[in-house]
Amino acid sequence: MASLELLTQRIDEHGLPQEAFEWYKDLRRYGSVPHSGFGIGVERTLAWIAGLDHVRETIPFPRMLYRLTALSPARSDQRARWSTTSSASPGGCFARDSSA
Repeated sequence: MASLELLTQRIDEHGLPQEAFEWYKDLRRYGSVPHSGFGIGVERTLAWIAGLDHVRETIPFPRMLYRLTALSPARSDQRARWSTTSSASPGGCFARDSSA
């Protein structure tokens, strides 16, 4: 929040103790330590260099709605196709379990 008065008003509206927020209000009053305000991680740098649309394309194991496991149950038909169309050996990692 840009205004110290508005921050104090909102703390009162929510019924919170002003004393608990004095340290934060002091940051608003006096400012923080000087810093560059610039932080970029490895994934963002890689996305920029590679020209990717989204940073999640550079993350090794991104958290996505439909990707909760390495191969989700929704992709079981794709696993079956891999095991039948693959030129890998029958004991490959995508081979179908005959006991199931």
